[in-house]
Amino acid sequence: MEDPRTTRPGAPITPRWHQRLLVWGFIALIAVPVAYAGWAGRPLMRGLPRTLADLQNISCLFSTKPDGWVFFYFQVQRKGSPHWETLETSSLAPLRPFGYRSRLHRYLVNWQRREGAGTREMARWILTRVAELEPGAPPPLRVRIAQGWTRSSVDDPPTGRWNPPPWRRLSAQRRRVIAEYQSEELAR
Repeated sequence: MEDPRTTRPGAPITPRWHQRLLVWGFIALIAVPVAYAGWAGRPLMRGLPRTLADLQNISCLFSTKPDGWVFFYFQVQRKGSPHWETLETSSLAPLRPFGYRSRLHRYLVNWQRREGAGTREMARWILTRVAELEPGAPPPLRVRIAQGWTRSSVDDPPTGRWNPPPWRRLSAQRRRVIAEYQSEELAR
């Protein structure tokens, strides 16, 4: 059914009440919080669910440069070796939907970089994936998920497209083990 207010030649287009309500709702729920977060440098409302908080904070993504970079390391220890072997994450998870970071990185960030059911399941998956990728090699005895971080500097800018620095190059103050598991413990 046509609206007689807008079908006459030269008649002004007038929005309906529900269209006006949608516009004001967008302004109140999205535009104002995003503008405030960008202007003040902090969110307007705290304690929101993660999805709404991400929408509200999107304007703050590049307002300041990061102090450093966090990298995650997936390591295994094999029988007869006291050393930890760092696995290449591109072979573990070739799909990289988040730039040069993999889904594994995103999961660890969401799990707040703590040991728990998620890291245990990830370690179990790493054991399975290593067995698939290296069918003739002895299986790992232990799996470790660790994190390291570096400071960004103008004198020494990051290189290598998000490739983490070697684990041994990081100082002890700039690395920590998130979780460590025995392979028998993960088989249960």
